[in-house]
Amino acid sequence: VNEITSHPDWKPGNALTFLISGKGVRTAVSHEKHADQSPRLSLVLEDLPTAATTKAADPLYTVRLYFAEPDEIAPGDRVFDVALQDNTVLRDFDIVKQTGQPLQTVVKQFQHIPIQDELTISLTAHPNQAEHPLLNGVELISE
Repeated sequence: VNEITSHPDWKPGNALTFLISGKGVRTAVSHEKHADQSPRLSLVLEDLPTAATTKAADPLYTVRLYFAEPDEIAPGDRVFDVALQDNTVLRDFDIVKQTGQPLQTVVKQFQHIPIQDELTISLTAHPNQAEHPLLNGVELISE
């Protein structure tokens, strides 16, 4: 990230995209100046058991998930469930069905998500899907 943001053409507010593929658990950490105060993003790309991190006093965040279908596929070709902090927030989610066609973006927003140190996002493919789940971006907004 530092290599990109230190480039002379970089401007604050520019978009930055991470493409994550494969199977297993991926962990991404991001912070500005105060690493001890920043939530940690943990992506779970298959149905793996995770430890609960939610407590009653956890700070609340609005979480925005960005999806865009990059392939010329039909509705029903990529269907999956999305969970935040082990709670399903999108069931039978189909990007193409939501947008009406491939190569379009849809943003889903979820408020009052408790995050102490880690946000767990689980993407679970439906059985017999040819295409793997897809997430293009995540935005956290402190409430």
